[in-house]
Amino acid sequence: MIRCPACASELPPSTIRPTRSVALCPSCAASVQLGGNAEEGWVVLGHQEPAPPEGLEVIASTTAEDGAGYREPAGGSTWRARLPWRRERAWYPGLMAVGTILGALSFTLGPHRVFADQMPVPLVAVFVTLWLVIGVASGWWALSLLRNHTTISIEQDRLSCRHGPIPVVREKSLPVDLSDVELFEIERRDPAFVAKNVSTPTWHVVARLVGGHRVPVITRLPEERHALWLQRKLETMLV
Repeated sequence: MIRCPACASELPPSTIRPTRSVALCPSCAASVQLGGNAEEGWVVLGHQEPAPPEGLEVIASTTAEDGAGYREPAGGSTWRARLPWRRERAWYPGLMAVGTILGALSFTLGPHRVFADQMPVPLVAVFVTLWLVIGVASGWWALSLLRNHTTISIEQDRLSCRHGPIPVVREKSLPVDLSDVELFEIERRDPAFVAKNVSTPTWHVVARLVGGHRVPVITRLPEERHALWLQRKLETMLV
């Protein structure tokens, strides 16, 4: 039985394309180049790792020790990838920000001021303050969707995840040393507040540590394909 050089998984005969002398790994989706034939036996000649899914960009990839194999010490390798947030979703909080701020201005200075004049001043202040808070928060969220990225880094065999540059309240990810990780898993998280065509689930990559403890290492990924690709990539980097 031959094995994938990228993830060490077995390649069953059903994954081999004899006419092209290649096999597609069912575990990591790597394309494995083969030599030989079915009668005499196949031999692995090389492999090509699958490209990152659309939106995910690898911006740095260096290895201090060339030739390190699967789950062999990487010797201080550096790897970094970046994924933009859901920019196409910024329209909803953007419209909410504009609507609430214009509503507050109209209620106090515009054509609807007649209603404000008939209400107690403290009540007007509460309404206007609430609208402005919602408007500013929605605008901040829309701006973060347009400008922010999720950056995944491995420096000196230490994995970390950062969201920015605009700070927002997000589920925390914890940095871990790859030597402490047994395996990586993915999890789906559904939003607490669900709005049709607006709220979507997010995906997290979770590390299962040697002692059995599970910690989130990459949070708030927009699609399952991004989480799967990162999980498979990180698995090949375990020491």
